[in-house]
Amino acid sequence: MVGWIALFGAIVYLDTTAAFQFMFCQPIIACPLYGMIVGRPEIGLFFGITFQLLWLKALPVGATRFPEGNLGALIATALAATIPPTPGRETSMLVLACATLAGLLAAGFGRHLTPTVRQVMKRFADSYQSAVMETQNHLSRALFVAALSFNAMAGAAYVLVLYFVFLFAMHGLLGVSAQVPLPTQSAELTDELWAGLGPALVGAGVGIVAERFIRKRTLRWTIGGFLIALVVFLCL
Repeated sequence: MVGWIALFGAIVYLDTTAAFQFMFCQPIIACPLYGMIVGRPEIGLFFGITFQLLWLKALPVGATRFPEGNLGALIATALAATIPPTPGRETSMLVLACATLAGLLAAGFGRHLTPTVRQVMKRFADSYQSAVMETQNHLSRALFVAALSFNAMAGAAYVLVLYFVFLFAMHGLLGVSAQVPLPTQSAELTDELWAGLGPALVGAGVGIVAERFIRKRTLRWTIGGFLIALVVFLCL
């Protein structure tokens, strides 16, 4: 489990700004994939949609400081996915709420992560430029790999440290702790939790669609279509 958290942290942080740009870092992709790997797809989908909606307009443009919402979403998913469901929906929902808060705090703390990494990268860049100008190909390639490795380690370390810090805090507050693998009897409790998450996911999806596609000129048609669909649904 810890290995998967570190690996996802490294890839997500690399893909956010440093390399690749495959959009794997987006919560809607990374969180459900992590959830499927660790056997909690409902948790991954919940946090993937939730955090994607929260950080939909937060873009890492230029040298601006931005919340690390991608890493925050991963930390929230990892926390909730490693805590087995318990009888009583109240405890399960408290775990989700605490994991969400942890993800938001991790995203906020992340404003200081990227500027710190950029300061180190400046040194790599100066050395890399000198190596290229002096046609030292082996040194320039080594510096390039070292810079990527440093970014990967920064993302992995950030996720791991905050994961264990917040897990310790949740253990103190709620009396819960990580349990891997999950016990077999947790399957029914997971289904019960998923039944409560379904409406939340539908609402979040509607919010994303509405924000993207509904405009003033199409508002009346959207409302009209919704009313017609509602009438048909009630009559059937």
